[in-house]
Amino acid sequence: MRIQTLMGQCNTTQDRVSRVPDSKEAGGKKRAYVYLNVYDLGFFNATYRRIGLGVYHTGVQVYNKEYSFAGQAGNHVRKSGIRVSRPRDISWMKHGYFRMTILVGTTNLSEEEVMCSI
Repeated sequence: MRIQTLMGQCNTTQDRVSRVPDSKEAGGKKRAYVYLNVYDLGFFNATYRRIGLGVYHTGVQVYNKEYSFAGQAGNHVRKSGIRVSRPRDISWMKHGYFRMTILVGTTNLSEEEVMCSI
C-alpha cells in the first residue's frame, strides 16, 4: 500500500476506558490497535444533548500516542495543525473532558510508518 502525504511518500508493506492495549501479535506480525478517543466539549453539550446534538473533539490513538487536529483563530495561527500528545491528555483543553474510547481496528504499519503518513 502506498500512502501519499504532504511531506512525501511512505512505502508500507466502549465505554470509558482507563488503559487500552497498545498492540498484539497476529500471525507472526505485530499489529497495533487503533482507537478513536472522544472528548465532550461540556459547556456546549449541556444544552445541545437535550435535543440530540453535541459538540465533540476526537483524536486517533495508535502506538500509545494520540493525533488530533487543533486549530485556533486569530493571532495563534502557528498553533493550529496536527498535534501529538499522550492518549487522553486534556490538559490543553479548556472546556472539555474525556468521554470514551472506541476501538476502530488494527494497523500493520510500524510506528515510523504511521508518523510518516501524518
